[in-house]
Amino acid sequence: MFIFGAAGHAKVVLDIARGTGATVEGFIESEVGAPEFAGLPVFTAAEALNRAAGELIVAIGNPQTRKSATERFAQQGWRMKSLVHPRAVVAAGVHLGAGTVVMAGAVINPGARIGQGVIVNTNASIDHDCELRDFVQICPGASLGGAVRIGEGTWIGVNACVIQGLSLGAWTMVGAGATVVEELPDEVVAYGVPAKIQRRERYFPVESAPASTAAATAKSSVQDTVADVINTILRDSGRDVRVFASADQLMGNIGLDSLDLAVMTVSLEQRVGLDPFRSGRGAVRSFGELVAVYEESLRDVAK
Repeated sequence: MFIFGAAGHAKVVLDIARGTGATVEGFIESEVGAPEFAGLPVFTAAEALNRAAGELIVAIGNPQTRKSATERFAQQGWRMKSLVHPRAVVAAGVHLGAGTVVMAGAVINPGARIGQGVIVNTNASIDHDCELRDFVQICPGASLGGAVRIGEGTWIGVNACVIQGLSLGAWTMVGAGATVVEELPDEVVAYGVPAKIQRRERYFPVESAPASTAAATAKSSVQDTVADVINTILRDSGRDVRVFASADQLMGNIGLDSLDLAVMTVSLEQRVGLDPFRSGRGAVRSFGELVAVYEESLRDVAK
């Protein structure tokens, strides 16, 4: 089993894994800053994706990043692992989705349904018949009354509480210490006692690709495909899509990291039908160089 992420939350996940008897082989980071973390080796995402797919838990607090990483690794055959601390209380029959972590002291009562990639943090309390959609975060000490519904990606802050029977929308943030006594829609920030909507905006926003992107970048079918793959990666991880110039730097102004590059290479192999880097081609740095490599490889295949 591997843990994606190498920071404070990952240390807690490692402790839970060891407490349940699971073997953790190492950590995965987008880019390795140190060769090891918490006494275990750290691999880049590219290195991990070149290994045989195994079990993974995404230990990232940001729900949008957690969703993006979960989806990317799952596409490559990795299986998301769920963990429950030995000192958590989870009632019989509670559904826990893949990749969900339940921390020490947390309580989840009968009839609750917890989606994938959810974090139920230290001493959090989820009462009977609650439903938490995918990638929700319930922070330490937070409490949900019975039959509460929480939408995808919503964040319930430290020591916040939500009274029974309410529904909260997706990608909403409830601030620390808030008391929620009325329903909240999608994509708002609310805090206070009682909690009031302070801003109407998506928490960890994701931009949609403009319809003009493909047309604006259409110089060749290979260029279209490369641009579409990169923009899909950007869009899925909450970054702005764009029109690319030949000189744009993949890990510079475009903003890709090693995980993005690994996913990009796999996606392009699926779309184009080849991976030119398996034959020993050197690294490319710009969008134009990347397009040229694929165009040249396709010409070689056609000879």
